[in-house]
Amino acid sequence: WLSWYFRPHTLPSGIPPGSTAEWLARARSWLSWYFRSHTLPSGIPPGATTAWLARACFWMLALVVMPLASSAAPAGLTPFKAEYRANFKGLPVSATGIRELRSMPEGRYHFSSTARSLFASVSETTLFEWEGGPVPVHYEYIRKGIGKNRQDLIAFDHPALVATYRDQNHVIGPGTLDKLSYQIRMRADLLQAYQSGSQWPDMHYEVADRGQLRQYDFAVVGESEVDTPVGRFKTIEATRVRQDDDRTTTFWMAPEYEFMLIQFEQTEANGKVFSLLLKQAEFDGRPVRGSNRQ
Repeated sequence: WLSWYFRPHTLPSGIPPGSTAEWLARARSWLSWYFRSHTLPSGIPPGATTAWLARACFWMLALVVMPLASSAAPAGLTPFKAEYRANFKGLPVSATGIRELRSMPEGRYHFSSTARSLFASVSETTLFEWEGGPVPVHYEYIRKGIGKNRQDLIAFDHPALVATYRDQNHVIGPGTLDKLSYQIRMRADLLQAYQSGSQWPDMHYEVADRGQLRQYDFAVVGESEVDTPVGRFKTIEATRVRQDDDRTTTFWMAPEYEFMLIQFEQTEANGKVFSLLLKQAEFDGRPVRGSNRQ
C-alpha cells in the first residue's frame, strides 16, 4: 500500500521521485539497526522486537502519510488559468474571456470568470471551501456597459442554512451552490464518473440566484472533438436541461484536463448567442496543448 501511495503522491522532502522502494528499505534497515543496537522502549518484552518494530514502522509512516494526504488538492481542483475568445453575437466586436482557479489560504479556493470587450465587461467570482464538494462562501457578479450596470453579492452561512443578498437573509438547503461554483461541482461529478468508468451522471444542483433558489439540471449528450488555436481536444458535451424554455446552454469539457472548459455556448430565446472558445491556457503551471500541437 505504501509503495502504491508514494508512486502517485509526493515523497517526503529530500526523497527524489522514483526512489520509493529504496527509501522504504533504508527506513526499515535503519530502524532495525537502531533497535538491535539500543535498548527497547520500556514495556517491550524481550524477543518482541519484530512485532514491535512492525507497529513502530506503521505509526511512523502513518504520521508521514497523513499530512501528505491532507495537503494534496482534491481531484478536480488543480489550479489553471485559461484565456478564451469570447463572442457576443449582436455586438460589433469580439471580447476576451478569462477563467481562473486558484487555491487560497485556509483551504479555500477562488474561481473567476470574466469577459471583457472595448464597450462592456462581465465578471463573476466565487470563494469556496471544499468538503467533498464546493461549499461557497461568497459570490459576486458585476456587469458594466451592457444595458443597465448590475452588481450582485451573495454571502453564504451554511451552518445556519442562510444566504444573504442585499441585506436580506434567504433560507437555503444543504449543498446549495452559486451561479459559478456549480460548474466546479459539475466538473467533480464528471471526473468521478470518468475515473471510475461509470456511466455519465444526470446532474442536479440547487443554485442561489440573487434572492431565489433555482434548480440547474444537466445531462451529458455526447462526445466530440473541438478545434482550438492550441489544438484539438476530445470533449464531453453537457447541456442544461430546461422545461418550457427555448434557451440552450452547452459546455464542452476536456477529460484529460479534469474537465476544464474548452468551449461554451449559450443561445437566448431571441437568438442572441454568447460563446467562448479556448485560445490558450496553463494547467498546474504547464501549457495546455491539444492533440495536433507539439
